[in-house]
Amino acid sequence: MTDIYQEILEFEKMKNIDRDQLISDYADAIVEGMDVDTLTEFVYDTIVENVSNLSDNELTEQVEAHASYLLDA
Repeated sequence: MTDIYQEILEFEKMKNIDRDQLISDYADAIVEGMDVDTLTEFVYDTIVENVSNLSDNELTEQVEAHASYLLDA
């Protein structure tokens, strides 16, 4: 089979797939394969990565909205 023919077959196969559903199903499959410790580590790392890029004001707003006790003096 030629490369172009293979690409055409793959394209035709992907046209029939709901991309959003495929992404959702893939995420579900990955999460289902994780234990609690791995899930906890992933969530922690994701939160740290997301808030690391915030300005000081944005970070303060996030903390006030979700864990205001951390700002108590």
